[in-house]
Amino acid sequence: MAPRPLGGYLGNTPTWTSSVRPGEWDLKQVFKLRTDNQWPAVISGSPFTLDYLVIAGGGGGGSQWALAAGGGGGAGGYRTSAGTSGGGGSAESSITITPGTAYTVTVGAGGAATTSGNNSIFSTITSIGGGNGGQYSQTPAKPGGTGGSGGGGSGDNSVSGSPAGPGTANQGYAGGAGLNSTDYSGGGGGGAAQLGSAGTNGVGGNGGPGVASTITGTSVTRAGGGGGGRGSNNATNGGFGGLGGGGNGGAAASGTAGTTNTGGGGGGAAGGGNPTPYSGGAGGSGIVILKIPATYQATFSAGVTATETVADGKRVYTVTATSTTAETVSFAQATTIPIDYLVIAGGGGGGDAASYANGGGGAGGYRTSAGPSGGGAGAETSLSLALSTAYTVTVGAGGAANTTGNNSVLSSITSAGGGKGGRAAGAGEAGGSGGGGGTNPSNTGGPGTANQGYAGGNGAGSAGVYFAAGGGGGAGAVGTMGSNSGAGAAGGAGLVSSITGTSVTRAGGGGGAYTPGSNGPGGSGGGGTGAGYPSTQNGTAGTTNTGSGGGGGAFNGTAGAGGSGIVIIRIPADFSASFSGGVTSTLSTAVAGYKIYTVTATSTTSETVTFT
Repeated sequence: MAPRPLGGYLGNTPTWTSSVRPGEWDLKQVFKLRTDNQWPAVISGSPFTLDYLVIAGGGGGGSQWALAAGGGGGAGGYRTSAGTSGGGGSAESSITITPGTAYTVTVGAGGAATTSGNNSIFSTITSIGGGNGGQYSQTPAKPGGTGGSGGGGSGDNSVSGSPAGPGTANQGYAGGAGLNSTDYSGGGGGGAAQLGSAGTNGVGGNGGPGVASTITGTSVTRAGGGGGGRGSNNATNGGFGGLGGGGNGGAAASGTAGTTNTGGGGGGAAGGGNPTPYSGGAGGSGIVILKIPATYQATFSAGVTATETVADGKRVYTVTATSTTAETVSFAQATTIPIDYLVIAGGGGGGDAASYANGGGGAGGYRTSAGPSGGGAGAETSLSLALSTAYTVTVGAGGAANTTGNNSVLSSITSAGGGKGGRAAGAGEAGGSGGGGGTNPSNTGGPGTANQGYAGGNGAGSAGVYFAAGGGGGAGAVGTMGSNSGAGAAGGAGLVSSITGTSVTRAGGGGGAYTPGSNGPGGSGGGGTGAGYPSTQNGTAGTTNTGSGGGGGAFNGTAGAGGSGIVIIRIPADFSASFSGGVTSTLSTAVAGYKIYTVTATSTTSETVTFT
């Protein structure tokens, strides 16, 4: 028992626990105990309901013995409250969670060859490991194992192959029988959605398919059974693994493993007279997925590997590994908020000069957690920000002619302004996406910023013949290079986002100018049009709030300005955002489960947003 500060308590020496510390304490003592982490934790929040998907580890495929082919491993048991359970079962009841209580969480490992998978557990929900694939031997034959889904039976060129195993009610299906004849083969392991197929004419039976779930916001099929091994040498292949991670049965080879974190069964080994017996494929490990209201958050013990995402306005925790069977998770009211975002900077202005043709402006940098980012990058990680704390929000203005765009900012996310287009004798400027090169006779496009946008196109020209400036880079593509085509180079394409619930393309590059000839088109998503001298000398502006580049000007014409940027913030509907006085924003609830704030202007670079 830890020593306590000076002071009395009532009665006999009290019994102290993690939740109770009886006695008489003044405020100074309480403060000291809390500082030393010796005061009971204050658990806040009312009970709430949790949805889950719990899949056990898949069974290993049966290994070869003598001539006999192995059966496919059964899929791990499949139990869920968020859709159809395995074995034809319906959705189970959600679980009521008491904040501050520790609940067991275990991800079952897949079974090794001819070994059943391990159980996965959350609280009172236990999914049974998939049954092992059958293996024939003379001492005696090992049947397909009973499991969440059952293992397939082995097949031999006699009547002695091992039988298939049954599945568990409301978790998975039985395995398929092996074929015992001259054209022998192993049976497929059962899947969460269907029986494994029986072996036929030397070809292993296919594993049963798994069940699809959208608990994470995306439809994913898991818990397919393993395919049975090929038997007689005149067959071309083993059975195919069931949809949802089942391993394929071997064809003159070992079976393949079930896919990690699907609970798929391993493929059965091929039969035959090879001197080194083939092995069954290992079962895939299981998975535990928990979905809770966004106003709560989970804390896991040290041996848990888990990630947090958001779907349908709720927090989703995907647990992919546990180091022991004694790991736990507890829940408490949230102190942070998960945020998806799209942050686009202001586009660069097109180039202009008193002579020749000038490059298109580059699009503003494009960063998002809700789809592909610019420059060919994937989605970034969602933000997790503290509640009741002010965070910077800035919408970057588009650059005027011959000027780079301005950065847009949300908390730690900064998107770089688009590069300005190159003037007649100059290169395009670097930026979120780079500006197109000018012509005199040719200059290079500016580079884009990694994971934000693409480079501008190079300019080209031949004195007395033509001058073709490069298009500005877009978030989705490089700006087009100038050429003797009779038309200006196009700006690079922008990127599509559906963060608001509607598909919108933004951040296109500005078109390059051309002389003598026609306009250079702006990139999709709002890029301005480049001049086509002599019919037009002026480039047009990039579209407002798209971060697109302005079109390049020609001779004495004026280039188009870059379009202003935008910041879009998507948060679970249980929370709200408030902005400082210089922010222009709108709120939408068009996407179920979310509030979506679209920020179109900020009057200074010190404006803020606070979440509650």
